[in-house]
Formats: sequence, structure tokens, C-alpha cells
Amino acid sequence: MQQPRLILGGTTAHTARFRLDGWPWSYVPLQFDPPTPTLQVTVLPAPVMPGEGGRWIVDVFGLQPDTLYTVWLSGTSVGPVGMGRLRTAPEQLAGSSGLLLGLASCYFPS
Repeated sequence: MQQPRLILGGTTAHTARFRLDGWPWSYVPLQFDPPTPTLQVTVLPAPVMPGEGGRWIVDVFGLQPDTLYTVWLSGTSVGPVGMGRLRTAPEQLAGSSGLLLGLASCYFPS
């Protein structure tokens, strides 16, 4: 069995979306540093090819704007998995009416 992979799909000021491959359960023990007490996690099955399994879309709500987070998946037999960093977007740019970015990837099933 392959080691689980946690792949960042996108962020906003308060949310993040991940794809989690190789994880057999719908319970996803994500950890964030700094800790976020208002964190809410939604897990949905992701599209898979025949013969594949254990792929999830993980939406995280309640993050703080303009914050650098370290993220990992705990509760595995090999220790923390998928450790990475993400920065949430600012709510507004100083002296500006805002900035809108559009990101797309043919490798991430939304």
C-alpha cells in the first residue's frame, strides 16, 4: 500500500481545499500549526479511476487570513504524512479594492 499523499488544491482568506490520496477512511485527522480553534473539516469522496480507491476531497473552513500554516496528516503508522505549508490570502490588500486570482489545474478534481 502506498503512503498517503496530501495535495493542496487552493486557498482563500478563510478556507483551503486538499486532495488526499491513499487514505482508506473518511475520517481525516488534519493538524494545523498554528492551531485554529474554529476549524471545520468536510470530507467528500473524490472521483477515481476503476481499481483505484481511497481518494478524498478535504475542505477546511475557519482559517485566519494572511497566515502561514504548517499542515500534516496525523494518525498514520509511519508518523506525520504530507507535511507542507500554506498561506491563506489576505482579506484585502492595503490601499486597494482587492485582488482576484483564478487558479486552475487539470490534475486536481474539484
